[in-house]
Amino acid sequence: MSDQQRAVAAHYASDGLLDRIIGALAEVGCDPDNLEPARLTAVDQLHSRGAEGTAAQIAAFGLPAGALVLDIGAGLGGPARTLASTDCRVVALDLTEDLMRAGAGLTARCGMTGQVIHLVGDGCRLPLCDGAFDAVWTQYALMNVPDKTALFAEAFRALRPGGRMCIGEPCLGSGAPLDFPVPWGTGPALTHLLAPAALRQRIERVGFHVVGWSDETAATVDWGRRIAARPRPANPSPLGPQLVFGSDMALKAKNLGRAMADGRLIEIRCIAERRG
Repeated sequence: MSDQQRAVAAHYASDGLLDRIIGALAEVGCDPDNLEPARLTAVDQLHSRGAEGTAAQIAAFGLPAGALVLDIGAGLGGPARTLASTDCRVVALDLTEDLMRAGAGLTARCGMTGQVIHLVGDGCRLPLCDGAFDAVWTQYALMNVPDKTALFAEAFRALRPGGRMCIGEPCLGSGAPLDFPVPWGTGPALTHLLAPAALRQRIERVGFHVVGWSDETAATVDWGRRIAARPRPANPSPLGPQLVFGSDMALKAKNLGRAMADGRLIEIRCIAERRG
């Protein structure tokens, strides 16, 4: 693991994370030993638009039943469990051992161990066989990856011919500097964003054919405004992304939302196919 990767893993590391999530679940009245994936969306959908964004990306991807999917940068495994709920099998891969350990614990408590496998690993050096997967998925993970070409080349290698990759990621917009902290970093050291055209160039450079490309920024900004318009409860739920991102999560989310709203960030969705 490189120094950069160790820094990324350390940013997301969190001792006792599973215990804290289980405690929060019990506090909101859930049985932590008999969970439904939908009860976890407040904490395990670690990206803009939350579960709504995952559902939209799945709908756009159009995966066949029984597909074997590799989720790169899987975090706590929320999207992986959502994918598995649509009759897919998923390998959920992430650099951060704490996230993988907690994600595997949540998957077991959802009774989905046979559908989702959690694996610690590097998306730029996949510990997986050539042509093993029907699909590759990544969602709000590329911000922390300096060498995106290497990750896309590995995704291409892991896909069977005819397989597809779907990504949903923030990109550089106006070029004005971001306000920190954001969920993926407390400063610019861990931030590796590209303009949409540069990102597409790297996807195509390794052999992918782009078959779908959309700007999802407006949908993300609208989602943020709807969330902000909700009445604030007197006693906020203990179950939320702050369990992963820390007590300054509200500031991180505000900085991210403002950058999307004013054009400093653009969110794109890309579907790309391996044709050979």
